[in-house]
Amino acid sequence: MSNINFLNKPGIQENEKFHVDNITINEIPEKTLNELQPSLDKSNSYFSQALITAFLIFFSIFLYKFYYSNDFNNKKLKKNISISHVLKMFDSNKESSRLLNINFSKKHINIIMQYSNDKYIYDKLNLLNSLDVNAKAMVKNNNYLLYIHEPWSFNENNDWTLIRLQKFIEDFKGIKSEIFNDKLIVVSNQKDLISLFESFDKQEISNLFIFSVDIIEKTSTTNSNYYKFIIELDD
Repeated sequence: MSNINFLNKPGIQENEKFHVDNITINEIPEKTLNELQPSLDKSNSYFSQALITAFLIFFSIFLYKFYYSNDFNNKKLKKNISISHVLKMFDSNKESSRLLNINFSKKHINIIMQYSNDKYIYDKLNLLNSLDVNAKAMVKNNNYLLYIHEPWSFNENNDWTLIRLQKFIEDFKGIKSEIFNDKLIVVSNQKDLISLFESFDKQEISNLFIFSVDIIEKTSTTNSNYYKFIIELDD
C-alpha cells in the first residue's frame, strides 16, 4: 500500500523556490535583481533623472546670466574722471578761466572753474556734457562758474604713505611740502598742479588719496594763480 502524504493539502502546492525568507540579498544574481524591478520604477527613475538634468541646466544658465549681467554692469560703471585731463582742458583758455576749487564729498569729486564770460563757459559745458561728464553752469552778477560733480571710487592702499608721496613729489618736480596733522600740504602754481595730477595718473595712485585744492588769490608780486594742495589718506 502506498504511503499517503496527509501533511500536504490537495491542489496546486506552493513551490519551495519562492520561500526566500532565509536568503540574503547577495545570494540573488544581479540579473535577477534587475528583473525584479518593476517597469514603473524604471520610468520614474528616468523621469527623475531628466528632471534633475533639466534643473541643473536651467540653474547653470541662471548663474551665467546673473554673473554675466553683474560683470557687464560693473564694466559699464564709469571710471574715475582724470583730474589732469580736465585741468588741461580748462588750461587751454588760460586768459579766460581759472581753477577755484577741488574737493571730495562722500563718493563724489567736485571741481569748480571760473570763466571770464558766458561764451567760454557754455562752450566747455557742452563739451563736458558730450563726454558724459556731469557738469552745470551758474551765471550770476557777471560771475561765471562751472561745476563738475562726478562719482569717485577709492582703491585700497597698502603701499603708499604720505611720506612716500612727499618724496615722490619732490623728486618729480622739486616741489617742497610738509606733513602736518596727517595731511601733506603742497603749494604750487596751476601748471605744476596739472603735472602732479598727471604723474599720479601714470602711477595709478590718483584714487588712493583724498585731494583738496583751493586757490590762493593773486598778490601784487605775481600774476600767476597759486594753490594750496592738501593730500590725505583715504580711511
